[in-house]
Amino acid sequence: MRIFKIFTFILTVVFMSYTNLKAETEPVYIKMDISGVYNNDGIAPEVKANDGNFDYKGFNYTASMWPDAGETKILGIPFTLPDKEDGRNNNIACNGQEIEVPEGRYASIFLLCSATKDKAEEEVKLKFKDGSISSAQLNVTFWNQEPQYNEKKALEFCHNMSPAGLQYLFTYIFLQKIPAGNSKVLMSIILPDEPNIHIFSITLEK
Repeated sequence: MRIFKIFTFILTVVFMSYTNLKAETEPVYIKMDISGVYNNDGIAPEVKANDGNFDYKGFNYTASMWPDAGETKILGIPFTLPDKEDGRNNNIACNGQEIEVPEGRYASIFLLCSATKDKAEEEVKLKFKDGSISSAQLNVTFWNQEPQYNEKKALEFCHNMSPAGLQYLFTYIFLQKIPAGNSKVLMSIILPDEPNIHIFSITLEK
């Protein structure tokens, strides 16, 4: 009985240590609500091909293939997806917007994004509480190409909407990661002045 008690105690300590270690090492994610910054409609229903104007030429993602709005997990990371209803903006076309974040130290910034031009290579600026500003590269692949900048495919669609209607062409939303340093308190993210880079969702990782 004594041996059993000691063995049980050891198992309990090991389990508690593992649980605490797991809790300490698992990332904490903060989903951002960026709906108030949306300024572009890039999703159109099949019955209304001209509802959006994602690429400024009348082409859009297809609403019937787009996931429902709200919270979801993509590649293990939680995001808030935009509304795909007619006539609503659902992404940020970057034009230098400054997006405030909940103050904190963050290791990474995850973006659901795509580009409407080749070689969309820009920088974002990270503004910290101590007044310093740092730059980080933001390269985003054209929305109907395979990833060019080490992104991952977050969403994949087998067709899109052209001005004439349904078009069978693979298009993508990419998951891009920006390092945030985790050493200073982040206050805001300043997006590049490049409207061909579109951001659908942002999640911060502590």
